[in-house]
Amino acid sequence: GLETQVGRFRRGDRMLVVGAYRPTVESDETPNGVAPAWGPSGSSDPISAALFLVDESGAREPEFERGRDSEGVLTIETRPGRYVSSLEVLDVANRRAWRARQGVVQEPLLRGMVDVSDLMILNANAPLPDSLADALPHLRPGIRVYPGERFPVVWEAYGLGVLEPVRVTIGFSEGRPRFRERVEDFTDVSDQEIQITFDDTGPDQEQAVFRSIEIELPDLDPGEYTLHLRLELGGREPLTISRPIIVDRPD
Repeated sequence: GLETQVGRFRRGDRMLVVGAYRPTVESDETPNGVAPAWGPSGSSDPISAALFLVDESGAREPEFERGRDSEGVLTIETRPGRYVSSLEVLDVANRRAWRARQGVVQEPLLRGMVDVSDLMILNANAPLPDSLADALPHLRPGIRVYPGERFPVVWEAYGLGVLEPVRVTIGFSEGRPRFRERVEDFTDVSDQEIQITFDDTGPDQEQAVFRSIEIELPDLDPGEYTLHLRLELGGREPLTISRPIIVDRPD
């Protein structure tokens, strides 16, 4: 399969789509039954990789960005809308190919509205970045994490008022993403309180606000979980985004 992590960010009135990827193969030598298609040094044969964006309406030609890395990060900047993203890797020499698709949606941000980017996970023990550009080289290729790992998560917020107070909560829940009305609903994993809450403020001038925080994954049982981010704003509707994750057994 192709392990991927895709997210969208705003760049003014444009949308930046980011996709990290890593091809895997079945393996009897790992606890989870999968392993990277190549070792740490990558492939010795030429590799073709690409990130495609296909307009859901079919009214526009597909956009794409190509790469040559056997594992890496690709980006496309385009106008907001509804798209299907496709990350694809081709190993011609060994006659192998991988592909993973998912929807990407971003509506125009009207004046007075607040929005938040997708929540993205970085590699274990990656340095805590100060900007998205600093984070991209360390973006985790996939959503597989391991008990006890320490890793940064990053996001951006848009449309916040100057120095506007924000209550930020990051929490885990068991299972795939589903709507959570209350912060307390994040903490339903094995009766443990697994959440981080802190106070933040908006920028000192109008701009996107980049944030990063390092978290340590608790000793969870293997399975599907969801990482949630919630922003609570005075007098506004709270914003909640979710990132599915897979907690796996260490090799």
